[in-house]
Amino acid sequence: MKDLRSKLTVFLISSGEPDYTAAKKALAGQDCQFSLEEIKNISPMNVAFQQMLDRCTTPYYIQVDGDMV
Repeated sequence: MKDLRSKLTVFLISSGEPDYTAAKKALAGQDCQFSLEEIKNISPMNVAFQQMLDRCTTPYYIQVDGDMV
């Protein structure tokens, strides 16, 4: 399994979606390792996105919504 934790952060954005645990499980099943940051119950969305940018410590990031599977 390729280790990308120093290069890639995945931000899981959630505001109480029922599929949130499915999204988290799908991320855990990927074929590489990455840093995972959860941003929960932050609104409006632009504030959640700014928090994502403020917390990112890797050169690359991906934003995933809690209802994406």
